[in-house]
Amino acid sequence: MSKYERKLKKELRSTLNDVEPSENLYEKITTAANINEKKVQKVRRPLIPVFAISGCLVLLVIAFIFFISNVGPKPVTKKAYSIVQVDTNPSIQMVVDENNQVVSINGLNDDGKMVIVDEDIVGTNLDDALNKIIEIETNLGYLIVEGSDNKVVITISASTTEIEARIKKVTNDVFTSLEDTIKITVEEAKGYTLDELRNLIKKIDKTIPSEKVDQMEYSDLVNLLRLYHLEV
Repeated sequence: MSKYERKLKKELRSTLNDVEPSENLYEKITTAANINEKKVQKVRRPLIPVFAISGCLVLLVIAFIFFISNVGPKPVTKKAYSIVQVDTNPSIQMVVDENNQVVSINGLNDDGKMVIVDEDIVGTNLDDALNKIIEIETNLGYLIVEGSDNKVVITISASTTEIEARIKKVTNDVFTSLEDTIKITVEEAKGYTLDELRNLIKKIDKTIPSEKVDQMEYSDLVNLLRLYHLEV
């Protein structure tokens, strides 16, 4: 026990007239000092910690919502698939996406199948695919470098006129670039209407109910054609 504690204890003994002031010390001191607990005002705690905690909770909620919105599943965006068909004697049909990339290809006759067999055309851009097809058909004799009656029919089927115009520009640029190499007359054929495309899907895929096909949109139908290309 320190000297200060001894001194305090001594003063308490003399003030409270008690031999052992440690017993009921609190009651004796408050009685001697005339302290009434009910009159003691409660000290208000500052509200800043409460506001700080509330602010942190709000920030946590905002962070959680932001995390969910960025990590959760993203909305599925439909691809704007279109059909490009190239006909000389070989007949070749391709499906391209909105980036003009070939996602599937199919030979519609035996000559068309022979042209594309073992060729890595899927995954290339449409202009590269067209150049490759013309090159192969020239090497096989379907197109003659010195000939004057080379004819290619291009058919573009798209859901909107804007998409059709974009693809048409690509095909025109390709055949324009070939003018110094080979003379080709390019003809344009009308693409599939919505009803024609639905009828085509009904013919090639009997597993889908006819009434369901009739409710499909253009790009959904072209996507089914793409899957058919990949299957065959």
